[in-house]
Amino acid sequence: MKLRLTITLFTLLSIIPLVWSQVSMVEMKDALNSMNSAPNNLAKIDSIAVWNFKLFMNGRTKEAGELVSIGINIAEKDRLLDKLTILYIEQGRVLEREGKIKNAIEAYNKASQYLSYNDKLAGKLYLHTGRSFQLLKEVDSMVLYYTKAIDWFEINEPYRKWIIYEAWHNTYVDHSDFDKAMEYLMKAYDITKPKGKRMDHGLILYRLRAIYDRVGDMTNYAKYTKEYHDLVVSSGGSPNMIHGYEQDSTLTSKEKVEKFKTLASEYKNIGYEDAYLNTITKLGDLYYDINDLSKAKASFLTVLKYKSKTIDKVVEDIYGKLHEINSKLGNYKEAYQYAILEKTMKDSLLNEDKRNLLFSLEKKYETEKKEQQVALLTAENDVKDLRIKEGNYQRNIFFSITLGLLGLLSILYYSFRKNKESKRLLEVQNKIIEKNLAEKDVLLREIHHRVKNNLQVVSSLLSLQSNYISDDAALKAINEGKDRVSSMALIHQNLYKENDITGIETTFYFTELIDHLFDSYNIRENEISLVKNIESIKLDVDTMIPLGLIANELISNALKHGFTQSLTGTLTFTLKMRDDQLIMSVKDTGKGINEEEFLNSKSFGNKMITAFMQKLGAKMIISNDQGAHIELVINKFKLAA
Repeated sequence: MKLRLTITLFTLLSIIPLVWSQVSMVEMKDALNSMNSAPNNLAKIDSIAVWNFKLFMNGRTKEAGELVSIGINIAEKDRLLDKLTILYIEQGRVLEREGKIKNAIEAYNKASQYLSYNDKLAGKLYLHTGRSFQLLKEVDSMVLYYTKAIDWFEINEPYRKWIIYEAWHNTYVDHSDFDKAMEYLMKAYDITKPKGKRMDHGLILYRLRAIYDRVGDMTNYAKYTKEYHDLVVSSGGSPNMIHGYEQDSTLTSKEKVEKFKTLASEYKNIGYEDAYLNTITKLGDLYYDINDLSKAKASFLTVLKYKSKTIDKVVEDIYGKLHEINSKLGNYKEAYQYAILEKTMKDSLLNEDKRNLLFSLEKKYETEKKEQQVALLTAENDVKDLRIKEGNYQRNIFFSITLGLLGLLSILYYSFRKNKESKRLLEVQNKIIEKNLAEKDVLLREIHHRVKNNLQVVSSLLSLQSNYISDDAALKAINEGKDRVSSMALIHQNLYKENDITGIETTFYFTELIDHLFDSYNIRENEISLVKNIESIKLDVDTMIPLGLIANELISNALKHGFTQSLTGTLTFTLKMRDDQLIMSVKDTGKGINEEEFLNSKSFGNKMITAFMQKLGAKMIISNDQGAHIELVINKFKLAA
């Protein structure tokens, strides 16, 4: 990985700004045409240099290599020795890109033979040669050429020494000599900091963060993170970076917590508020993951102290997390309050989105109106000019010919105007249709959003009510009702989040549904394992609602009744297409099922399954094979448009 980063760095450093602005997908024939149109061989080589760069930057290394070879033949034939230096350097770069490192070094050696004719390229040649030896891990040769490059740049281009220092530090990183790697990075840092170029100094800051991350020095990690943020902002950018310690998959949860605590303290000490709040938020997530709910709650409340009056998605998420935490801690009153705050924040964000949309539509309408006025004035001016020309023409030709021409012109003008008017009316109608469709899309998403919110409120009310019910039968009915409501809420949630508001993707929906049911019945992974075989199918909402409710009932029955004798086992859920039929099955390794008793049950759940099976034209197959197996073969279903 470090070798690839090194190659990318040196490639970027050889970019010519003027040519970079013109980089596009180019063809070899364009390069050859440009070369052949040059007035002499010297101009041909200059053309080759430009087109070679374009081809190289677009990944066309084969064509770039062919073009450089043509240039070398021309230069050798005409004894253009000063051009051979750059041509052989470019040939080396192409070979290096192709992974032919030893061949690249041979090309650089040939370039050195002509260096006396163009010594301005000495630094570049030493730089590329040293890099090739670095890729081969021949450290002695790398040091030799990097030292030559530093000596040359010291006299001619002192600023560019940072490139060698940055490349050199990679070798020490590869050998885990972080002190030495840091020494070379700080040399580069001292060079790039005064100019503060975003690409140059930003890269060095990124490397410093990585080193301090490796050695666990969170104080300096926070310091250089803050400096990188300030650099990007001062140069007019909007940094998209992690304001906190990048999580290492090799660390335990407790180790991650300690690192985040240290890093949050460092950010707070240097007054880096954005990074501090981001890190505290991540710390809350970690506490939540390890089930330390009190500390998770304290972390999120700390963030709210700073952002209590802020309207954004982060605050909305924190309200949602505090709702979940308080529910688990049994603080139902607080849970309800945070649920209301989360809903209010969602509505505020939605209203803000709608205001932005209306502003955009209004601005677009005003722009189109002005364009129409300009077009109308232009058309009127064109008509005036045409009438003047017609008058002049009438005075210069015979009366009979004039009448004929006027008749012809009138017909043409009428046709032109009619076609133009028809086209204009069609464009106006299309815009109205597009506007209406956009408004319809917004309204449908709003409807799904509000339906989902209402269903969630119903589910929350049922959940809160269940805490005050002592009768087991009533509590069971309340919980089953809550699961059915959640099944439908998931559908509306997916609808307003997806680009397609008429269809639901099955993999995501059923995964969320099953996970919710396992949580609802407090099923742990070591008790009942779950196997999901779900094909990715986009179903119409009219199919997904009854299908989701049937799946909810069958899975709930398996979890409630299939494992009464033993808490361990496996539940397998399958959804797939077979020819023109949709197959859904629920299989468990529990105690099995009495087919007659199940089919003749008068429970509300069974009645609902029967009603929805009729709607879907479904056939149910029940079997006992090391547990219960219920399969539905569905004939009437609709895929999303």
